Amino acid sequence: MITDIKPRRTHIPVRPLTPPVRSRPDIYRVRRRVVPEPVAVSAPVPVAKPVVRPQVPKVEITPAAPVRNPATAPLKSAKGTPRASRKEKPKRLARNIAGGLVVLALVAVAGYVSVDTWFTNQQLKERVAAMPAVASSEIVTPEARQAAEGTDEKEPPKAAVAKYTVADDMPRMIHISKMGVSGRVLQMGINPDGSMQAPLNIYDAGWYNGSAKPGAEGAAVIDAHSSGPTRGGLFGTLNTLEKGDKVELEMGNGEKLLYKVVHKETKPREKVDMRQVMSVYGGAKEGLNLITCDGKWVNDQQTMADRVVVYTERV
Repeated sequence: MITDIKPRRTHIPVRPLTPPVRSRPDIYRVRRRVVPEPVAVSAPVPVAKPVVRPQVPKVEITPAAPVRNPATAPLKSAKGTPRASRKEKPKRLARNIAGGLVVLALVAVAGYVSVDTWFTNQQLKERVAAMPAVASSEIVTPEARQAAEGTDEKEPPKAAVAKYTVADDMPRMIHISKMGVSGRVLQMGINPDGSMQAPLNIYDAGWYNGSAKPGAEGAAVIDAHSSGPTRGGLFGTLNTLEKGDKVELEMGNGEKLLYKVVHKETKPREKVDMRQVMSVYGGAKEGLNLITCDGKWVNDQQTMADRVVVYTERV
């Protein structure tokens, strides 16, 4: 039996009629709407897309091995090296013999040139060795003078050439424009062996006093050296003169006589006709004939093997 019953109290919340007071009074303020400024937007720049090329795989081509033709392929020995056929052996032997002959010919030519050069140098040494003895001799005999012909290689001083004088009717200087030479003309006679004398100096010329005087009727003969032991002489290029080339003689009185070339010949020394050299070529009244040495040096004769003769006539 329930004797103490108390009524159960229930809690009913009551909502206030007025809004509650808040601690932030600015919550009810009206906020100004901020509109952002428009931003210019440029057109998009197109971006080039990379071109992707398909990669082709490399294919290595191996050349096919040549097909051996039994009819044309060379025979091989047991070791694999080509072996000449019977027909090729004679040809190869002929080629080897020809090559050997060519080599022998070249060796022979080289040997001949070497020997010839050695003999020439020996002759040159003998000629040069003989020069000081003759030049230093106080007593000059005709034989010693002949041995000294063409051994003086010193160019005459210009002052000595300018002061050189001869008689009025004698040749003083010779000028050959084509050869580019000028030289004194000295008087020459006969050597002990009967040959015509030549100047001691290779830059001088000699008028043979047994020939006609220049300017008179007949042929005047003038000689000069083509070379000395080591240097070229006044008439070193006499063989280059041709028909029509001019030669000038200056006389002691200053008169100049002009001649032109009409003929030229080169002969061995022993075949030169001196009577023809002493004569006017072609029947002219006045002439000037020039003579010099040419060819190889003959040691036992102490002279060159050939002679060059140029015939001219008075213009």
